[in-house]
This record gives sequence, C-alpha cells and structure tokens, in this order.
Amino acid sequence: MEEPAAAQEEAIEEIIVTSTRSRRSFATSPTRVEILGSEELAEKGNMKPGDIRMLLNESTGIHVQQTSATSFNSSIRIQGLDGKYTQLLRDGMPLYSGFSGSLSLLQIAPLDLQQVEVIKGANSTLYGAGAIAGLINLVSKTPGTDPENSMLVNATSAGGTDVSGFFTRRSEAVGATLFTSYNGSDAYDPADNGFSAIPEFERWTFNPSLFLYGNDSELRFAINAVAKDRLGGDMNYIDGDRTGPAYFEDGTTLRLSSLLEYSRQSGSGRELVLRNNISRFRREQTVPGFEFSGVQHSSFSEAHILGMANTVDWVAGLNLWTEEFEQEQALPPHCSRL
Repeated sequence: MEEPAAAQEEAIEEIIVTSTRSRRSFATSPTRVEILGSEELAEKGNMKPGDIRMLLNESTGIHVQQTSATSFNSSIRIQGLDGKYTQLLRDGMPLYSGFSGSLSLLQIAPLDLQQVEVIKGANSTLYGAGAIAGLINLVSKTPGTDPENSMLVNATSAGGTDVSGFFTRRSEAVGATLFTSYNGSDAYDPADNGFSAIPEFERWTFNPSLFLYGNDSELRFAINAVAKDRLGGDMNYIDGDRTGPAYFEDGTTLRLSSLLEYSRQSGSGRELVLRNNISRFRREQTVPGFEFSGVQHSSFSEAHILGMANTVDWVAGLNLWTEEFEQEQALPPHCSRL
C-alpha cells in the first residue's frame, strides 16, 4: 500500500560548502552560507550569458555597483560596505584582487560554474582583511560520471553576441573539462545622446582543466586565459571620426592564471589540501590626454589539514599571498620619457 504523498520523504540533493574549508553539507554548516545552485545559474546564464552581474544583483544584501559609465567596470557591495571589502574567490582562491578587481565581474561567464557560495559578514579569520564585508566563492564544475556537452549562442538587440561551450569527460583515473567563450558587443546608445551606454568590446576566454584521481587523493591543474578589448565614450569617436574633441576610454586587458590543487584523505577522516595559483594581469588604458599601462603579478599558496573529533571539526593551516605591481607607462599620449 502506497504511503500518502505528504508522508513521503522527498530526496534532496546534498550540497557541499567549500568556502568554510570544512567540507560540511549546506544543511549542517554552522556558518550561514547562501548557495546559488545550478538551476539559478542556468536561468541567469540564459538571460545574461556574458557575466555574473545579474546573478549577484538579485541576491538580498548584494549590490553590483557600476563604477564607470564608459568602461562598465563594476564592484560588489555587500551590506552597504565598499566593494574593496568584498573578497571574490574562484574555487577558494583569490584570483580577482588588487589592480584587476573592478574588472572581474565583466570577465566571468556562468556556464562553467557549478554553484556560487555567498557569506555575508566578516570572514577575515579565513580570508584576510579583504573579506570584512563578506565573500563570494565561484565553484567550477568538475567532471562527472556522464559526459557533459553544453553550448550557448546568444544575440541581443543592443548588438551583443555571446558564444560559449563547456565540455567534460572522465575515466576512472583521469578527468578533464574545457570552457571556451567569445563575448562581444557593438557600442550602444539607447538614449541617442551621443554617448555609449554599453561600450564596444570583444572578449575571448579559454579555460581547460585536468584531474587525476587516486584511491584517496585528487590532483587538479587548470589554466585560464582572458583577453579583452574595449572602447567606450563618444559615439562619433567609436565610429571612427577622430577629427573633433571627444571623451573616450580605450582599454585592453590580458589575464593569465594557473591553478594547482592536491587533496588527500587519510583513513582517520583527516584531509590534507595543498593549493597554489599564479596570476598575471596586464592592463592598458587610454583616455584623452593620458595613457597608462601596468602589470600585476600575484600568487596564493595554501596548506591546511581538516580533521574531526567527536562533534568538533577543526582546520589548521597557513597561506602565503603575494602581489607585485609594475607600472609600465603613465604619460600623456605621444610623449616619451626623458
């Protein structure tokens, strides 16, 4: 005899939270963590496939603030605090920080994300002073038992084009993922005031990952490359008319990063995790009367051990975070150094 529908238990997919480094499930985590799952990512990815601004802007307590009318740069404000106090992580590592921070939201497509974890409030214990307002952790998809082939093609009435592809394969010992995308747009002036509301831009992304699986261990290596050209401001200047005075912002960025992660579980339930990422971010910016270019090199290395004793989970570890910025040029156009 079948049980009444109200008495039947509904199976709920278990969601593992990684931001707290405890590997607890969402239901048992003592820290309040908001999870934006795969369904929400798919929905917002269909509506705005080029970046994650819409996804975050619709979360309570989070405001994505546009910091430049011409370049479309944005920052994330949590609970009203300035965007510099929000830590943006990729798989638990701060790939978007410092000189490259305001450009991050424009360079993250949602197609290869498994979930987004949001912790509001001070988290400086685990992630330093940059997480005083909170943190947002972007968790990438990993290879499953079944292959995945996803393709997204989008065109907008504002002249935008998005083409993205995500593919996974896995055997017993080896797995791989590949994400690649092209995002571009013509300059768009809906108010017809001669000034672009959306800049003219092109962005290319290439992100392969390799996974090696042992009996109690896992090794992951990934690289990420993002190149972008962007021009915003006076519509006549964008269209090629350079005869009269005009305000514009012409920017080029190139982000290269690597990620290496090793995890091993022991028979006693302890887990050792070693992580490292190295990033190089180069930016060139030209506005009327001024040119600027610079390079930021950054790295993040971490080692921690997770253990459980009766009803207590504990984490012990250390990390090393380095940043180096080199200004290549900051001169008026057509001038040279003496």
